[in-house]
Amino acid sequence: MKVLLLDLDNTLVDRDAALLQWLRGVLPSHARMSSTFEALIACDGGGHGCKTTFFEAVARYTGSTVALVRERFRRELPELVRLKRDADVMLREFPGTTIVVTNGSGAMQRRKLASAGLEGRVSHVLVSEECGLRKPSADIFRLALELAGCDADGALMVGDHPEQDIEGARAAGIDGVLVRTRWFDAPAGVKQVRALTELAW
Repeated sequence: MKVLLLDLDNTLVDRDAALLQWLRGVLPSHARMSSTFEALIACDGGGHGCKTTFFEAVARYTGSTVALVRERFRRELPELVRLKRDADVMLREFPGTTIVVTNGSGAMQRRKLASAGLEGRVSHVLVSEECGLRKPSADIFRLALELAGCDADGALMVGDHPEQDIEGARAAGIDGVLVRTRWFDAPAGVKQVRALTELAW
């Protein structure tokens, strides 16, 4: 295996943990109940839920406006993101090219990369807003292969979303491995891992 294509949120970094930390800092004391946290985390859906619905729910609990909640989320969440321990080990051990392939805004995803200490630790970064391509489009994966100078047989995509990461990569001829979270099950015939240190190359 020459190239690893890696999703960012809940693959290299623990976005769910960052979200919980953010909610603890945002919610007023009377709303800091486990059921409230769980309801909001479920609404967020690992970053794949409806953002407007999530911001509206947080606004109701905080007595703020949706616009202010959205602005605070975008400003504060990236600073709470941390590199997962298993991702740190994997990045130190993998001898080939590593490319982050992530959906989102360039500003927010780049700040997450910086907060997680990933700048300079991966070979390339592809952010959907910056390159005009978005997972699960096969074209963003083909672009990653071009950057690496590698064909599909020499690459592996690793991510937490069955459609955006796994099926998108498959459409470009790239095998995929699903990082198992609470949110999604692996498609039939797709290998899944709970830690990136379980990968073999």
